[in-house]
Amino acid sequence: MFKTDWTQDVDKYPRLRPGSLSPIQTSTGLEHDPEDHSSDSEGEDDEPVVEVTEFKPSTSDEMLRLYFETPRKSGGGDLKTFDHDPKTGAIILTFENPSVAHSVVARSHRVDGTSLSVRQIVKKKPRPCPVKKRCLFLSGIPDGCYSELVTMFIEIRSGTDEFKIQYGEMPGTALCTFKEDIPDMENVIERFPSRTLQGAQVTAEKVYESDCILVQGVSPKASLEMIELYFGNKKKSGGTDVRDVQQGPTNTQAIVYFEDWKVIGNVLSKRGTHKVADTELLVEEYHERLGRLSPLDVPTPHVPKPVTVQVQEPIMEFIFGKGQHTKKALIQKLRDAKAILKWPDGDDKTTARLEPLLEDGQRQSSWLKWSEIATQVLTDFLNRCKSSRIAVPPPFWKNVIDRINQLGTYSFSIQPDAHTHLVTLVGEQQDVDKGRSDIAGVIEKLRAKAEYEAEQTKEDITFTEEKSKPFIICGIKDKIEKDFPNMTITVFSLQDKIRLVLEGSRKTVQEAELSMWRQMDSLEKVEHKTGRNKVKFVQNHTDKIHEILCSQGIRAACNGSDDVKIVISGATKKDTVQAKAYIDQEIEENVIPIKDQTVLSVLKSKEGRDLLDEIHKQRFTVVNINETEGVVQLAGFKTSLEEVKQSILEFLAVNVINKEFIEMSGSKMHVLLTRHGQSLDSLAKQQERNHLKIAPESGSRTGVYIQGNEEGLTIARLFVNSLAEGIKDSSPRSSSESDEQEEDSPGGKEEEEEEEEQFVEVTGFKKSSSVEMIKMHFENPRRSGGGDIKTWEHDPKTGVIRMTFENPSLASKVIARQHKLGGTNLMVQLIVKKKPRPRPVKKQCLFLSGIPDGCDSENVTMFIENRSGTGAFKIQYGEVPGTALCTSNEDISGISPRIPVEMIELYFGYKKKSGGTGVREVQQGPTDTQAVVYFEDWKVVGDVLSKLGVHKICGIEVSVQEYHECLGRLSHNRETSSISQIISPKSVKYGARGTRLIESSRGDIDNQSVNALDDLKSNAASQATVFLQTDNRNTFFKFKDGRSTGDRGGPFDATTRAESADVKKDECPICLADKMIDEVALRCNHRFCKTCIDQALKNDYKCPVCQTVCSQPKGNQPKGTMKHNTDRYLHLPGYEQDGVITIAYHIPSGTQWADHPNPGKLFTGTSRTAYLPDNQEGREVLVLLRKAFGAGLVFTVGRSITSGLGDTVIWNDIHHKTSMSGGPQNYGYPDPGYLKRVKEDLAAKGFQ
Repeated sequence: MFKTDWTQDVDKYPRLRPGSLSPIQTSTGLEHDPEDHSSDSEGEDDEPVVEVTEFKPSTSDEMLRLYFETPRKSGGGDLKTFDHDPKTGAIILTFENPSVAHSVVARSHRVDGTSLSVRQIVKKKPRPCPVKKRCLFLSGIPDGCYSELVTMFIEIRSGTDEFKIQYGEMPGTALCTFKEDIPDMENVIERFPSRTLQGAQVTAEKVYESDCILVQGVSPKASLEMIELYFGNKKKSGGTDVRDVQQGPTNTQAIVYFEDWKVIGNVLSKRGTHKVADTELLVEEYHERLGRLSPLDVPTPHVPKPVTVQVQEPIMEFIFGKGQHTKKALIQKLRDAKAILKWPDGDDKTTARLEPLLEDGQRQSSWLKWSEIATQVLTDFLNRCKSSRIAVPPPFWKNVIDRINQLGTYSFSIQPDAHTHLVTLVGEQQDVDKGRSDIAGVIEKLRAKAEYEAEQTKEDITFTEEKSKPFIICGIKDKIEKDFPNMTITVFSLQDKIRLVLEGSRKTVQEAELSMWRQMDSLEKVEHKTGRNKVKFVQNHTDKIHEILCSQGIRAACNGSDDVKIVISGATKKDTVQAKAYIDQEIEENVIPIKDQTVLSVLKSKEGRDLLDEIHKQRFTVVNINETEGVVQLAGFKTSLEEVKQSILEFLAVNVINKEFIEMSGSKMHVLLTRHGQSLDSLAKQQERNHLKIAPESGSRTGVYIQGNEEGLTIARLFVNSLAEGIKDSSPRSSSESDEQEEDSPGGKEEEEEEEEQFVEVTGFKKSSSVEMIKMHFENPRRSGGGDIKTWEHDPKTGVIRMTFENPSLASKVIARQHKLGGTNLMVQLIVKKKPRPRPVKKQCLFLSGIPDGCDSENVTMFIENRSGTGAFKIQYGEVPGTALCTSNEDISGISPRIPVEMIELYFGYKKKSGGTGVREVQQGPTDTQAVVYFEDWKVVGDVLSKLGVHKICGIEVSVQEYHECLGRLSHNRETSSISQIISPKSVKYGARGTRLIESSRGDIDNQSVNALDDLKSNAASQATVFLQTDNRNTFFKFKDGRSTGDRGGPFDATTRAESADVKKDECPICLADKMIDEVALRCNHRFCKTCIDQALKNDYKCPVCQTVCSQPKGNQPKGTMKHNTDRYLHLPGYEQDGVITIAYHIPSGTQWADHPNPGKLFTGTSRTAYLPDNQEGREVLVLLRKAFGAGLVFTVGRSITSGLGDTVIWNDIHHKTSMSGGPQNYGYPDPGYLKRVKEDLAAKGFQ
C-alpha cells in the first residue's frame, strides 16, 4: 500500500505523438484513462498533408521552403514540417494553419522554370497510447549499482515497497511495476530527481502502452517489406494496420510499429508460431527506451570495462601478419560479440585486450555478460590455431624453401630459420597439418632427386646454321661456360651445322641445357620485311655485318629469309633495336632505271661487266640487272652505295649514245645554218669526248639531228634551242591561225605577263668556279649581253643558278649568246614559269595552331566556343602537332587577315603611299594586332601622322599614332601616369606627388639619398620606376633587392652597367669611339658602329651589351637530314616509365663552303644517333633540336677531337646523348640534369 494520499483525478485527454517518437517517453500532454472507452468510439482526426513532385533536382530545399511560405506566391504560410519521402523523392509539407493546404492545392505552381505537381493527401494520425497507471520508467541508474540499493531508493521515493523491478537491456534503465495504481503519479515522478543515487540523478517517467513488437530470427531472405506484409495480415499474424517496420538492434531482428496499440495483444496471443520465409520468428512486446527486458537482476551498464586474455605470441603474429583471412574472420566474430581486439597490450605480446564496440547510429544492444561472451569467443577461435616445427636436411634447405614458396601457403605462415634449418608453421590447425604433410613430401622427393642427379652423363646437341650464329654471336656460349664451370663444353663444326657436347653431372648438364634453350628462346627476334636485293646483300655479307655489329658492342645476329625478310636475333631488345637501326640506316638499296635497250647493251658489254665485277670484289655493294623490271638494282652499305650508283651513272652517261631530232621551220633552219653553222661545227669538235655529232635535215621534215652521250645531247640540245629561240620565224601562217591570234591579242599579252615569269637558268660551270665571278659575268653587257640583275638564286645542292634582270628583255639576248667561263662552256636556257593562281579564302574555316599536348578535345571545344561565340562547328585535328581545322556551319564574319611584318615595312617605306621613308625596323607590338615601326629620321613621323586620308595595307584600314617606348601609347587617365628618371652616381632624383621632381643633396649616394628613394616609393602618385647607375656594387644590389631603410613598397627596377649602356648614346660600346660611324640600332635599341656590329653578329647573334637575340641564329652546318622515331618498349636508365626517342642525323660528304675552315675542299660526312626520353620534356627538347638543326647549329666542319681527323663533320656545342647507357662519362644515361642543360644550350642560341 502507498503511504501517501494520491489524488484520483486522471486526465482524459489523449497524448498526440509523431510516428517516430518512442512509445515510452516524458509526457507532454495528459494521460488517457484506459477504462474510458469514449476515445475508441471517436473517429480519428485527419491531418491535411501536401505532396510536391516534378521539381528540378538542382532546385534547393531553401528555395522551395521560401516559395511555399510566401502566401502571395503559393497561397501557403508558415510550414509545420518539411520532409523528403526517401522512396518516392517527393516533398511532404504540413502547415501551421491546416486550412491553408486547400488554397495551395488549388493553385498552379512554377519554381525555377519548372511547373510543380502539387496534390493533397490525407494522413491519419496514429491512435494515442494510454498510460499504464501502475508503471514507471526509470533512467539514469549508474553503472555498477546493486539491485538492493535501487530497490531502497525506489521505496524512499515512492513511499511503498510493493513493486517489482525489471531492468531493460538499454544501459541504466528499468521498468518499475507497482501492485496498485499510483494515486499521485505526478508527485511521485517529481520526487525522484530530488535525490541522487551514487551521485547520479535518476529520473522517473510515465509508461505508455507499447505499439510495437520486437521480431527475432528474421531470415536474410525476408525483407522488411515482407515482414510488414506478414504482420499487416490479420489472418496470418493476428495483426493489422502496420505503421512502420525498422531494422532491429541486430541483422536478425526487426521492430514492427502498429497504428493501434491494442493489436499487440492479438499478435502476442496468436496460437501457433509466426513463420516468414520458412523461418520461425519470436515476438515480444518492445519498449524503445528499455529495449528487451533483462533476465538479470542487475542494471545493464552503459559501457563494460575492457578485459585481458592470455594468448600465444606466434599465433597472434600470424593473425596480424600473413593470416589476414583468419584475422578477418576473428574480427567479424568479435564484432558480433560487440568487442574490439587490441594486440599487443602494451609491450606484452602474450596478452590481448578486448574492448567494447561502440557503434554510432545503431541501437545499443545489451552489455550483459559481455566480458564472458567476448573472452569465450576469442579463446575458442585461438584454440583452432596451431604452431608446429619441421627439421629440414641442410643440403635441401634452399630447394625446400623454394618449393614451399610455390605451395600456395596463403592460409598459414612459415617462419624459416636458416641457422637451425627449422621451419615453423603457424595457422589454423587443419591448414598447418596439411602444410606439414606437403613439406615432408617435398623433402622426400628432393632426397630421391639428389641421388639421381649426382650421376655423370654426356649430352649431344646439334645446331643448324640458322641457330648456330645467334648461339655464338649473342654470347650464349660464353655465358654457359661462365655459369657452369664444372661442366665441359666441346664444339665440333660440321657442314652447315654445329655439334655441341656437354659433359658433367646429370644435374649440371640438365641445368646448362635448360639455360641454353631458355636463352635461345628468350632472344629478341625481329622480322624486317624489305627489298629482295637488301635481303640478298645481308645473306651474302653476314660475316661483315656481324663484325661491324660486334665492334659496336651489339650482340645480335642477322640473316635473310626466302620470303624477303631480314631476321634479327639479339641478346636483348636493345641489341635487336640497335642492329635493326644499323641495317635500316647503314644498309640501303637503290635502283637505276634502264631507259632503253642501248643502256642494257652498254651494261652487258665487256666494259660494263668489268665494272660490275670490280664492284662485287669490294664486298660493300651488290648489283643486279633486272631486265624484267627494266632497272639496275643496288644494295649495300650506305657509305659506298651512293658512290657505286654514281660510278654506274657516270659510266652510262659516258658510254650510252642516243640520237635526238630537233624540229624547226625551213626559214628558221636556213637562218640557223647561215648565222651559226660555224658555231655548231665548233661545238661538235669541242664535245668529241661526248661523241657529239650535229647534222641538219631538210628532207620530209626539217630540223637538226644530234647524237652523243647524255652530256653531249644536253649541251647540244640547249645550244641549238637557245639559238633557235633567238631567230624570228618568218614562215607564212595560215589564215585561221592569224585570225585566232588577232582575236586574242587585245588583252592576251597583259594577261600572259601577269600569269607568267621568266628567268635564266645557268648550269655546266665548274664546282670550283666562284659564284661571285659568275654573277659579275652576267652583269657585264659586253661579255654576256646581260645587265643589272634583279634576283639571284643559287642552289648549292644541285649547282643550278637562276636569275632575273631588271630589264626583262635582256634574257633573250643572254640565251642567244655562247658563254665561256673558266675554260668551260656554260649552259644557259630561258625558263618560263607560270605564276600560281591566287586561292580564295574558305569563309567557313579557321586554321588553329599551338594546341598544347595532352589537351582534351572537350577543352578545345569549349575554348573555341568562348572565342567564337558559337557552338555550331566541327573540329578536325591535323597530323602536324598542335594543329586543327575548325569548320563552321556558316560563313565566319569579322575576321581580318594578319598583315605580314614585311608588308608593313614596305608600305611605310613608300613615301607616295604612307608619307614615310627610311624604315629602320618593324617589331611586333604589345598585341597581335599592333606593330611598332622605327624610322631612320624622326621627322618622318610627322609626315606619316599628317597624311591625308586613311592608311590601308592589304585592303585593311590601320590607325597610326606616335609611340614612346618608355611610355607606350599616351593615356588620358591621370591615375595611370608614372614617373621615370635616371639617377646618376653624383645625384639622386626622385618623384613625389604629381610630376614634381625634387633633387636631393649633391654627393655620393648615402643614407639621406636612400631615405629619399624610400620616400619616393611611399609618396608617389601611383608607381615610379627608378633607374640606378652606380659604380658601387653594394649600393646597386641594395636598391635592386629593395632592402633600403624604411622600404614600404616593392623592390626598385634596377639595372646593371651593361643594361644601361645606352645612356652614352654617342659612344660605340664595342670600339669605344666617341662618335659612331654609320650608326646602327638593334631591336633592343642599343646602337653601334655598322662595321663593329656586323663583325660581332657574325660570331654571335646576340646584342654584345644585353645579350638579347637580335638576329636569326644561323650556323654553317652542311646540308643533311634529321629523322626520329619513338619506341615505347625501350627505356633509358632514369626514365624507366618512358619510351625512347631515337634521333638519326645524316650529313653526306661534300665540298666546304666559304665559312668553313677550308673552302672548296672536300669534307667527310657522318651519321650520328642520339637518344631522348619519350616524355613531355624530352619531346620539348626534340622540337628545339629540330629548330637548331634547321638553323644549321647542330653540326659544323672541323677537326674531330676523338679521331684527330680534319675536314670532317663534327658536333657543334649542343650536347647530345649518343648512348642509351653508361652515364655521362660515356655520353649516355642516367644523367638527371641533361635535359635541363641541353635546354640551356638551346636557349643560349635563341631557341626556347
